[in-house]
Amino acid sequence: MDKAEEAIFGQGSYLLTNEQKKRLILAARNAYETQQYLGLTEDPFDVWRKGALWDAVQVGSFREVRQRQYNAALKHFLALAGRRAAAERVRKPDDDKKVRAMWALGKETAALAGAFGGSGGATLYAATLLKRIHRTTPELATAKQVWSVLFTMRNRAKAKAKAHNSHKDTEGTKGGRKEAHDVGSTTAYTLL
Repeated sequence: MDKAEEAIFGQGSYLLTNEQKKRLILAARNAYETQQYLGLTEDPFDVWRKGALWDAVQVGSFREVRQRQYNAALKHFLALAGRRAAAERVRKPDDDKKVRAMWALGKETAALAGAFGGSGGATLYAATLLKRIHRTTPELATAKQVWSVLFTMRNRAKAKAKAHNSHKDTEGTKGGRKEAHDVGSTTAYTLL
């Protein structure tokens, strides 16, 4: 698995936050009340929600739901509650991956702005990398392509910093390298 795939799938394996669990439980409760009102279930809420959660994401408890499963579970409970329009507005998991990748790229371009001539230059550089390497635009890029560009920018910024630091070491030598020679008690430098 390459860095981009690790970045995509790494965040998806985190457990839900308490706020997300609360939203899911409320959506499940609303769906249960709708199902009960329509006479579609006679089970108690706890039994029904575990079955419905299993149908949505193959997990039996809200404590076991992962980030990558959150939208599918929420969408399932909204659909069971008869809120199809709201369920359709829930993003697909692939959209979430791209949103996270674009957020990380934005944060990284801000951090690396100095290496690319300011924040506008870093943003333009990222868009250019997407265009030249992946032949796409930021709007149409996949999460993997965005992560790839992020890591490329990070590596190129490190290379620029390294080149800049090595240039400082050779300052005053008219672009040449210095070589140290021990000559008795002093060190002499020769331009190469």
